[in-house]
Amino acid sequence: MLPKLNRNMNIKVFRPTIQLKNYIDSYMIIKADEKTTKDIIPQTAFTLSFKLSGHHEYEINNNKGVINSSSITGLRREIKYNTLFAQTEIIIVKFQPLGAACFIHEPLHELSEVGTQPRDLSGWENIINIEDQLTELHSNLAKIKLIEQFLISKLKVYKLNPLTQAAVQKLLCTNSDIKINSLASSLNISVDALEKQFKRTVGMTPKKFELISRLTSVVEQGASMKIYRT
Repeated sequence: MLPKLNRNMNIKVFRPTIQLKNYIDSYMIIKADEKTTKDIIPQTAFTLSFKLSGHHEYEINNNKGVINSSSITGLRREIKYNTLFAQTEIIIVKFQPLGAACFIHEPLHELSEVGTQPRDLSGWENIINIEDQLTELHSNLAKIKLIEQFLISKLKVYKLNPLTQAAVQKLLCTNSDIKINSLASSLNISVDALEKQFKRTVGMTPKKFELISRLTSVVEQGASMKIYRT
């Protein structure tokens, strides 16, 4: 779900190239003219964020933190409050629900739902160079191109489990409560096997994913919600 425009923020959304469209949903470049806080509901996909300038804070369950240069955020069940101070610029990469697993070697459910430093991931040590280069670029397209080149270099030769893919599609498409036992049975797989594979490649259990999917669907269908506040 794309955020509403705010008079204190400049937001531009870019779509991925053909090579990455199956893994990446979108890129968002956000520039804050004044201090602004965004309420982020739980999402069904991981995000990768870069801070190019300014000061970027977050709060979850009364726990506060600061985004220094880059962060990968896992799936979560709570609202997250992101605060951008004046003259802050960030880039957010939103993965497809199964996209992050194609770039990250670690089991996704082991990553923090608040934020993990990408440089701590296996094979991602050189993201420090990308962080530095992004601050030197002036063109938005050049910034997106650099990020895409980095992501392509991290893309694994990894075949997603078709049963997990099918489970994700079923959970995203349903508007009502779905029994995980019934879901596993329809896929001819045990509940334990489904949950283990799902947690590793999606980041949480099928049941929790379904709850987040339904919440997101309600909001996108027009539930009254204030996305930005100042």
